[in-house]
Amino acid sequence: MISPNVVPVSPEPVTVPPAVDEAIGAIVQLGKLLADETRVRILTLLAENEEMCVRDLWEKLCQTQPGVSHHLALLREGG
Repeated sequence: MISPNVVPVSPEPVTVPPAVDEAIGAIVQLGKLLADETRVRILTLLAENEEMCVRDLWEKLCQTQPGVSHHLALLREGG
């Protein structure tokens, strides 16, 4: 229980160098890309086969061609 006479102190804001802030942003973006099961499955298939056409991917994933193309575009944009 907090005593009524104690005033909570706000913590000082944390400042990080710009390079660290950029790295944090990149890690968050990577996490968002890998948070989708289909994208992780695509990456796994590509790692196992090095190169595949979109048709092979959507057939193996039991997904639609537009859906797989969308995920591939997100992966490409994410680097």
